[in-house]
Amino acid sequence: KTAQSSYDIQVVMSRYVASMATGYTVAIVGNAPSPYDAELTRYLLGSPVPVVKLPVVGPTAPIPPLPERGLAFIFFPGSEQDQAATHIRYPAGKDGLVAGESGKIAFHTYTVPSNR
Repeated sequence: KTAQSSYDIQVVMSRYVASMATGYTVAIVGNAPSPYDAELTRYLLGSPVPVVKLPVVGPTAPIPPLPERGLAFIFFPGSEQDQAATHIRYPAGKDGLVAGESGKIAFHTYTVPSNR
């Protein structure tokens, strides 16, 4: 059952990343309950999407400055403080929720459009 839950999170993450297409860099913040599967995303989308893993988000956390791309953050339970820091650092974003197949919330998102 634990392995199935881990696989469900991987699928949900890959679907979300693929839905952002290639116009975004996706940042997975904190500790994900299962690893991100770039090959699954490549299969779903047909091309890779830049994904970075951030242990925390703060005023000086290193996020690559990519003005031609938007930023999409994924937050798992326990990263509420990082969500607040992200709202301060990137005030033009939009909050969201992503649910798995069961309807249970898998993670929170925060999407910031590109500067173009």
